[in-house]
Amino acid sequence: MPEARFPESHIYLPELEMVVFAAIVGQNAIGCSISSKTLSKLFGRNRQPLDCFKQNRPVIEKLAEKFILQRRFEGGLVVIRDCDIQS
Repeated sequence: MPEARFPESHIYLPELEMVVFAAIVGQNAIGCSISSKTLSKLFGRNRQPLDCFKQNRPVIEKLAEKFILQRRFEGGLVVIRDCDIQS
Protein backbone atom coordinates (compact mmCIF):
# COMPACT_ATOMS: atom_id res chain seq x y z
CA MET A 1 0.00 0.00 0.00
CA PRO A 2 1.39 3.45 -0.88
CA GLU A 3 2.29 5.86 1.90
CA ALA A 4 -0.50 8.11 3.18
CA ARG A 5 -0.30 11.86 2.60
CA PHE A 6 -2.31 14.31 4.66
CA PRO A 7 -3.52 17.59 3.12
CA GLU A 8 -3.53 20.56 5.48
CA SER A 9 -7.32 20.92 5.54
CA HIS A 10 -9.35 19.93 8.59
CA ILE A 11 -12.58 20.97 10.26
CA TYR A 12 -14.15 20.66 13.70
CA LEU A 13 -17.72 19.34 13.76
CA PRO A 14 -19.13 20.43 17.14
CA GLU A 15 -22.32 18.39 16.75
CA LEU A 16 -20.19 15.21 16.50
CA GLU A 17 -17.40 16.50 18.75
CA MET A 18 -14.83 15.42 16.16
CA VAL A 19 -12.06 16.90 14.07
CA VAL A 20 -12.30 15.61 10.50
CA PHE A 21 -9.33 15.48 8.12
CA ALA A 22 -8.29 13.57 5.02
CA ALA A 23 -5.62 11.12 4.01
CA ILE A 24 -4.58 10.50 0.41
CA VAL A 25 -3.37 6.99 -0.38
CA GLY A 26 -2.43 6.56 -4.03
CA GLN A 27 -5.35 8.14 -5.89
CA ASN A 28 -7.85 7.55 -3.06
CA ALA A 29 -9.04 10.07 -0.48
CA ILE A 30 -9.88 8.58 2.90
CA GLY A 31 -11.84 10.51 5.48
CA CYS A 32 -10.36 10.45 8.99
CA SER A 33 -11.61 11.75 12.30
CA ILE A 34 -10.56 12.00 15.92
CA SER A 35 -12.94 12.70 18.78
CA SER A 36 -12.57 15.59 21.20
CA LYS A 37 -12.50 13.02 24.00
CA THR A 38 -9.52 11.29 22.39
CA LEU A 39 -7.70 14.59 21.92
CA SER A 40 -8.20 15.34 25.63
CA LYS A 41 -7.05 11.89 26.67
CA LEU A 42 -3.92 12.02 24.53
CA PHE A 43 -2.87 15.63 24.84
CA GLY A 44 -4.49 17.13 27.91
CA ARG A 45 -7.75 18.69 28.94
CA ASN A 46 -8.88 22.31 28.78
CA ARG A 47 -7.67 22.84 25.24
CA GLN A 48 -9.73 23.71 22.19
CA PRO A 49 -10.06 20.68 19.88
CA LEU A 50 -8.71 22.44 16.77
CA ASP A 51 -5.74 23.92 18.63
CA CYS A 52 -4.98 20.54 20.13
CA PHE A 53 -5.30 18.87 16.72
CA LYS A 54 -3.00 21.39 15.00
CA GLN A 55 -0.33 21.18 17.69
CA ASN A 56 -0.30 17.38 17.67
CA ARG A 57 -1.05 16.70 14.04
CA PRO A 58 2.06 14.55 13.32
CA VAL A 59 1.12 12.11 16.10
CA ILE A 60 -2.52 12.02 14.98
CA GLU A 61 -1.51 11.41 11.36
CA LYS A 62 0.69 8.49 12.47
CA LEU A 63 -2.30 6.95 14.24
CA ALA A 64 -4.50 7.45 11.19
CA GLU A 65 -1.86 5.95 8.91
CA LYS A 66 -1.54 2.93 11.23
CA PHE A 67 -5.31 2.38 11.08
CA ILE A 68 -5.31 2.75 7.29
CA LEU A 69 -2.59 0.10 6.99
CA GLN A 70 -4.59 -2.15 9.33
CA ARG A 71 -7.70 -1.43 7.23
CA ARG A 72 -9.58 -0.26 10.33
CA PHE A 73 -12.43 1.53 8.63
CA GLU A 74 -15.91 2.33 9.86
CA GLY A 75 -18.20 2.95 6.92
CA GLY A 76 -15.16 3.73 4.78
CA LEU A 77 -13.70 6.18 7.32
CA VAL A 78 -10.84 6.01 9.81
CA VAL A 79 -12.24 6.89 13.24
CA ILE A 80 -9.80 7.40 16.11
CA ARG A 81 -11.56 7.06 19.47
CA ASP A 82 -10.32 7.22 23.03
CA CYS A 83 -10.89 3.47 23.40
CA ASP A 84 -8.24 2.99 20.67
CA ILE A 85 -5.62 4.58 22.91
CA GLN A 86 -4.03 2.54 25.65
CA SER A 87 -3.65 4.41 28.92
